[in-house]
Amino acid sequence: CENYGTRIRIWFAKKEYSKALDDYDRAVSLKPNNISIRLGRAILLNKLGKDDRALGDLDQILNERPRNARARSLRACIWLRKGEPVFALADLNETIRLNPNDHDSCYQRGLIWKAQEEYEKALNDFDEAIRLKPEDAANANAYRELALLRASCPDEKLRDRGLAIESASKACRLTAWKDYECLITLAEVQSCAND
Repeated sequence: CENYGTRIRIWFAKKEYSKALDDYDRAVSLKPNNISIRLGRAILLNKLGKDDRALGDLDQILNERPRNARARSLRACIWLRKGEPVFALADLNETIRLNPNDHDSCYQRGLIWKAQEEYEKALNDFDEAIRLKPEDAANANAYRELALLRASCPDEKLRDRGLAIESASKACRLTAWKDYECLITLAEVQSCAND
C-alpha cells in the first residue's frame, strides 16, 4: 500500500488522474477498511465527477466514522452538485457541529440558505465564515456573496448598501484586484447604492 501511495502522488503531479484512480482502487482492495485511502479515493472521484462512486466511499467512511468532518463536508459538496440541497444541508449542519471553525462549510451552507430564500440565515453563515478567517483569500467568495445579498436582498430590512460596498471591496483586496467575479460584484453593488 505504501508503494501505491508514492505512485498516486506521482500520478497526481503528472495530472494522470486515471492512473492514480487505478492505484487507489488497488490500494482499497488491499486495505478496504483504511479510511485515509478510501477518503483519498473519494476526493479523486469527486475531482473526476464520479459522484456515485465517491458517495459510496464517503457513505462507508461515515458508517464507520460518523464524526469524520472532512468526509461529511465532501459529501455535502457532492449532494449540492447533484441538486440535493436537503441532504447537503444535513451534512453541512453536522460538519459545522463537529467542527465549528470550518469556514468553508459555513459559506456552503450560506449558499443553500440563499437559494432557499432564507436570507437572514444566509447572511449569518456568510458573516460566520468571514469571522473565522477574515483575511483569508479563500473567503473572498463569502465577502462577495455577503455583498450581493446586502445590496439587493428581497427583504429590505436586511439590505445595507454601505456594508455591501465594504464587503465587495474586501473581496477585491483579498484577491489582489485580479478576480473578475469580485470586480463585477463591486461594480454591481456600487450601482445598487446609486439607485
